[in-house]
Amino acid sequence: MWVESLAGITFAGIGIVGLIYSQSFLENFLPVGSLNALFSGGVIPIIYIAVGFKVAAELTGVLETLLNIKDKG
Repeated sequence: MWVESLAGITFAGIGIVGLIYSQSFLENFLPVGSLNALFSGGVIPIIYIAVGFKVAAELTGVLETLLNIKDKG
């Protein structure tokens, strides 16, 4: 499924960019805003969105497999 692949590539890509800029995998490389500001989390919201899409795509694949097994048997 292309959504799962894109989410995994996004997660790994953010990790590699953090590794290049900060010498640590998944290190924050975006500016951190002030407390209680909407865009103040750096790369954390992007990472969470990518992980959420990856989990949702995998769960969809599992459910699709289970439904196909039920239809065959």
